Amino acid sequence: MLKTGEIAKNPRDSDLNHPSLSQTVCTALQIALFDLLQSWNIHPDSVTGHSSGEIAAAYAAGALSMYDAMSVAYYRGVVASQLLHDQPNRGAMMAVGMSAEEVQPYLDEFQPRQLVVACINSPSSVTISGDIPAIDALAQTLKDQQVFSRRLEVGVAYHSPHIEQVAEQYHSLIGHIQPRGLDQITEDKRGKWPLFFSSVTGKMAPLQELHARYWVSNLVGQVKFAQSLRTLCFETNSQRGGNTGATRIRRAGAAQKPSVDCLVEIGPHAALSGPIKQILQADAKLNAADITYISILTRKTNAVTTALGAVATLVSLNYPIDFGTINRPAGTKKGRTPQLLTNIPTYVWNHTRSYWIEPRLSKMYRNRISSRMDLLGAPDNMACPFEPRWRNYIRTSELPWLLDHKIQGNVVFPAAGYLVMAIEASIQLNKEEKIARYILRDVAIQSALVLSETSAVEVMVSLQKSTQDQERLYNFHIYSISEENRWIEHCTGLVGTQKSIGVSGDGAEDTDGYATVPLGTEVHGVSVIDVRDFYEKLQNSGLEYGPCFANMTKARATKDGACFAEVTVPDTLSVMPASFQHELLIHPCTLDSIFQTIFAALPRGMGIEEGPAIPVSIEEMVVSSRLSCSAGEPMSICTNVRPMPNKDVMAYIVAVNCNEKQFETEPTISLRGLRCARLGRHEPASQTKDSIIYQIDWKPDPSFLSSDNASLIFTEKSTVQEPARQKEYEEIAASFIRAALEEVSKTEAMKLDTSHRRFRCYLQDVLERHDDNRSISPAHSENIHSIPMGRLLPVIGQNLVAIIRNQVDFSTVIEDDRLLDEFWDIFSADTSYRAAAKYVNLIGHRKPDISILEFGVGTGQVAEIFLKHLVTLNETPYCGEYTFAHESASVLEHTSKRLEAWSEWVECKPLDLDKDITEQEFERNSFDIIILPHGLCTARCEENALSKIHDLLRPSGYLIAINPFHPKKNVLKNLLFSALHSLSADEFCLGQSGWTESQWDEILQDAHFTEVDAYADQDTEKSHQFIVAKKGKIHQSSRKVSIICGDKAEARYLVTELEKISCEVNVTNVNNLECKEQICLVLDTSKSSLLASANEVTFSKIKSLFTQSGGVLWITRGGTIESVNPTAALAVGFARTARAESGVNPIITLDLDAQNPLSESQAADIITKFLVTRFLRESSDEDTEYAERNGQILVPRVLENPKANKTMNSINDTDAISEQPFHNLQQPLRLSRKFDNPGFVGDLQVTDLPAGYVGIKVLSFGLNKWDVQPDYFDWETDDTLGMECSGIVYKVGAGIHDITVGDRVACFGTGTAKSFYHDRASAFQKINGEMSLQMASTLPLAYTVAYYVVNHLSMVESNDAVLVHDAGSHFGQALLEVYLLTDARIFATVYSPDEKDLLSSRFGIAREHIFISGKDDVAKGVSRLTEGKKANVVVAFETAEERILQNSIAPFGRLIQLQTSNLKARLLSCPPNISLSTVNIFELKRERRDLVNQIWPKAFRLFLEKRLKGPGFTGVYHVSKIQEAIAAIQTKQHVVVQVEDSDVVTVQLTPSLKERRPASS
Repeated sequence: MLKTGEIAKNPRDSDLNHPSLSQTVCTALQIALFDLLQSWNIHPDSVTGHSSGEIAAAYAAGALSMYDAMSVAYYRGVVASQLLHDQPNRGAMMAVGMSAEEVQPYLDEFQPRQLVVACINSPSSVTISGDIPAIDALAQTLKDQQVFSRRLEVGVAYHSPHIEQVAEQYHSLIGHIQPRGLDQITEDKRGKWPLFFSSVTGKMAPLQELHARYWVSNLVGQVKFAQSLRTLCFETNSQRGGNTGATRIRRAGAAQKPSVDCLVEIGPHAALSGPIKQILQADAKLNAADITYISILTRKTNAVTTALGAVATLVSLNYPIDFGTINRPAGTKKGRTPQLLTNIPTYVWNHTRSYWIEPRLSKMYRNRISSRMDLLGAPDNMACPFEPRWRNYIRTSELPWLLDHKIQGNVVFPAAGYLVMAIEASIQLNKEEKIARYILRDVAIQSALVLSETSAVEVMVSLQKSTQDQERLYNFHIYSISEENRWIEHCTGLVGTQKSIGVSGDGAEDTDGYATVPLGTEVHGVSVIDVRDFYEKLQNSGLEYGPCFANMTKARATKDGACFAEVTVPDTLSVMPASFQHELLIHPCTLDSIFQTIFAALPRGMGIEEGPAIPVSIEEMVVSSRLSCSAGEPMSICTNVRPMPNKDVMAYIVAVNCNEKQFETEPTISLRGLRCARLGRHEPASQTKDSIIYQIDWKPDPSFLSSDNASLIFTEKSTVQEPARQKEYEEIAASFIRAALEEVSKTEAMKLDTSHRRFRCYLQDVLERHDDNRSISPAHSENIHSIPMGRLLPVIGQNLVAIIRNQVDFSTVIEDDRLLDEFWDIFSADTSYRAAAKYVNLIGHRKPDISILEFGVGTGQVAEIFLKHLVTLNETPYCGEYTFAHESASVLEHTSKRLEAWSEWVECKPLDLDKDITEQEFERNSFDIIILPHGLCTARCEENALSKIHDLLRPSGYLIAINPFHPKKNVLKNLLFSALHSLSADEFCLGQSGWTESQWDEILQDAHFTEVDAYADQDTEKSHQFIVAKKGKIHQSSRKVSIICGDKAEARYLVTELEKISCEVNVTNVNNLECKEQICLVLDTSKSSLLASANEVTFSKIKSLFTQSGGVLWITRGGTIESVNPTAALAVGFARTARAESGVNPIITLDLDAQNPLSESQAADIITKFLVTRFLRESSDEDTEYAERNGQILVPRVLENPKANKTMNSINDTDAISEQPFHNLQQPLRLSRKFDNPGFVGDLQVTDLPAGYVGIKVLSFGLNKWDVQPDYFDWETDDTLGMECSGIVYKVGAGIHDITVGDRVACFGTGTAKSFYHDRASAFQKINGEMSLQMASTLPLAYTVAYYVVNHLSMVESNDAVLVHDAGSHFGQALLEVYLLTDARIFATVYSPDEKDLLSSRFGIAREHIFISGKDDVAKGVSRLTEGKKANVVVAFETAEERILQNSIAPFGRLIQLQTSNLKARLLSCPPNISLSTVNIFELKRERRDLVNQIWPKAFRLFLEKRLKGPGFTGVYHVSKIQEAIAAIQTKQHVVVQVEDSDVVTVQLTPSLKERRPASS
């Protein structure tokens, strides 16, 4: 009762921490917990303890009885209490976060034995024990060192010299205890007792050693817990009977690997949690073993909860627990078993929490709204709502209608397909909304998607929300992705929807800009188009439309480019697999058929004969959601076309539904601005004209051009003449101004707003500057509108007063297009624009991909001048991009039409300098040149706008401001200029045309521009014609310069000039050169170059010059541009090599003019300026070779020479026809198909024979029907006809022993129709004397294929029935004859009685086994002769009638289809239980050369053994009659061409065909 009361006290009042109680209570609790665990069938494999915890551990190990264990604990408390009360010098203990080794130096600072390491808890935690003052001092030291330490709540210094005082007393008190060894434990319990690991010794201890002396050591000695626990983990033997049952597996190598799974702490709290985890983490093996730690009790946590939690952890580790004891501590009554409760209240399942763990991508796929569509595919799992995407794999097997869309022989995905995909994506995004129509805009079709008939193409459709949200638009992109992750963008544009259709006042849909013809309108000059002939023309041009795409049924066209057609919606469902397809708003086949009406609308001279045209862009397409496209329904189409540059076509289309249910008067499909680009004709590569001749073009470098030496850009006089009556116009303009100023007085002007008051003042100044006071009354100027410029001037004069008074806006006065164009034509006639354009041309010559921005004035007149100087027909363009910017949309539209010829380079974009540039799709640092056509008045270019212009320029960019008229003359231009700009521009820029260069320099430098230069013609009175300013900052440095020359006098002027720019100059000769880190300037201007006669010493110095200097400038004279000093060019070549091999930069050559040499002072001035620009300033210039001519610094560019190439191509286009001997080794021949009609050409393949090759003189060669078909092989690489020939060996390569010169041979090769043929020896077989050369040339291809079909594919068994289709043909006879070598029963079909007679007489086939196609019932005949079993093997060509074949073949038979075309033939449909094999006759050799090399000798050996005879008849033609032979091929499968030695043939000697071709193989 006393002790229970002690436990119930408040912790501050309780004496439980007193040694007399704490030791005993703690041990009692631990024993009780151990007994509890044992009752639950939980038995340890080993035990250890920390300090007094070893007492309970000894109990658990069976070494101490409960009485002895409690005695050891009780007396331990007794003796400790004595120290607490009797000792004058009391002790204390402190935990420290250090290892024993780390803390020892701190302890050594105290008196010996004053402080000791009492416990080694873990590798990083110890307990210090000793005197209280020493403990306090150590605590302060550790605190200063920021080392963890904590004073323990004990009053006795355990495990220290303090405790030695009571050691003997403790021994005498517990001397009665008797530890038990394993020999004293009963046999049945011996295996259940755990091993005991001592924290006194750190090792496993025998139980009998746990006597009284051991427990004294436990009290006095150091606690080696870390070592004890580590040893326990490695040395525990877990194979203890009864502990874990059969599921416990012994760990191999107990000393090497941890052998425990779980550590359980028994005590009042998880006191050892930290040390144990530190011990496990410190050892790599223990850390990797994933040992579980559990504490039975935890302070401040319900004991039942922690105990049951610990047990649950053991259960999860597969430890056998007695659940009955745990769950029913009191036990159960005898004979009573647990019962299932059935009367508990019902409850609803809680679905608020999901226990299904599923990745987001899986959930997205499982819950996708839309399934996979045929064309669009399925929504991509990785897409987000803001950027929806669809993925698909396009296969022609799944979309067979794609096979009906071929361009020049390739299956190409139709442009209409991209549009439909975009529409379908929009439909999926708007499923829940009622949409009136779908809109596509700014569509660009960028590259063709060529489809394979055997593999799939991955396609991605991606949408992004557009900023043009008024019509719910999305930017769409359609890509294809290759297996190598190569992405190609095929189509892009905008797609969106409209919920309601805008209706005009009269109820008709607004179709402005579309091709429409009102109902009832009578159209004249209409011609009917023959639709069948139309599609044949398309096919001949390369547009091959099959049934699914050839849907135009009626068409009429006018002479001016209009077409009225009817298109029938195709039945694509019937060709789809399983006759199923997803519903589309409009099918690509239908839409593409609508596009085909463009070709029907093309007028004469623009027809399809000019080349096939394909869609490349669409301005706008609108599709009504009410569109109905059921198969067989007609659609009425109206199409209008107009020509574009490069023979392109622009089309406008309207399509209307006109089915029986409804007749739409409003367009269901409208297309505006559908641009079609012409494809080049599919001409042979040899006929294409290559640019093979180039020239070096030298032009002035604008970097070195200034107003002082710019006369070259003003030499060309204007081609635009001033009107003859210019003076009269000036007078009329002055009279208008005078009259207006008289009417609007100065007093009235003071009441006007600032801009209009300024306008009047400006006009007053103009009038005062006008010298001639003569005037012409406005009344007398009525007759001037008969003059070309006479429309504009009267209109402005009559409205001038109203303009000044702000009663009329100037822009409305000239809003008529004709007046507007006339207005700007006046300014664009000024020579300043052409001079500036020539300057820009020089910039473009140096950097051909320049990007130009014009702040546009007018409607493209100025841009046209610049573009004519930059982009010239048939010459290299000097411009990468030309952007015309203006704030008016109407001006941009007008300009775009005017500059359509340059559409490849020009882009018209809106730009307002009052707004942020970056928000208007303009990027900073994106233009090389910015042009201001009206100077700083351009686009209201006010002072604060110059900084924005500065931002748009690239770091090395140019600003060009043009002055379009003389301010003191040109009254008319002054009037127009002021009317345009005074009313809008800042006063700052008015009068700029009269500014001096210094004024310009000040203004532009304030805007951070540099190197401002004013350019003016010497003959003009203008202060300038245009201003050039550069963006780049000037940072000029001074350097050491070494001048290398033969005579120092040569450099005297140069030294003076260089010293003026603060350069330290040293003049020396090459042999005394010290050039490290210096700029080396080599004056190599004498006729004998320094490099021409360099000795070893000189050359060594030159090498150091190029490897150690800080840059090299090598000056020569007369070495380039019509060279008069060839040795000077040595420096150019040497410098090129040095740049590639040395690290010196830059290395530059400058060649001075030798024919018109500058004076020494002039040359020094130019060289100095050049040195400053390229060496002393930061420069982005990468040019390294320059020349000076007539004082100008020139740079070279390699350009195409159009004139020379044209001449060369005209020579190449001239065909020479001659008669030549067929056999002439000096000029061998070959039969080429690279003509409309094949013919002989020169053969450059005949070369020396490689080892293993044989050369024959061809005396006979075979030609097949498919040799001359355009789809056979690759026209670009192999154009020689023939695959078989025969002849006599004339040459043998090394290593050939079986064939000798003079042998007669047959050959199976490639391109064998030649006078001499070379190939590997394996291609040849020797002919015996009985076989003719003509027969030998018919065998290789046909009988090799036949042997392959019979012996590799047919798998013919004895008595099998074989049916050979078209057996009377060349290939059919070969098949038939090889099948006859088997034990099969042979049946054949032929096309004529003659063929039937041939097969019967030559091959001995029963006549009743031969059927004539179209006359005999083949299926019934075969069935009758096989007793209803039909044929086991059927061999047919692609032309065979499918129904007959299917009805002739037996179940589980084999159908073999022979293909003779490179194009994908339609596969025969295969009934159930029939195997189908397809063989392309001509691809067998190309793809399986190894197999052919095995079969060809075997097949030919059958002829030598006389088991085969060869075909019964083949047409034989003489080589001189080659055209007759080629014509005969059209009706026969095979012909033979024979040759005699003296034969002469017609040869087409086309130079472009005389390229060297790779040897045949």
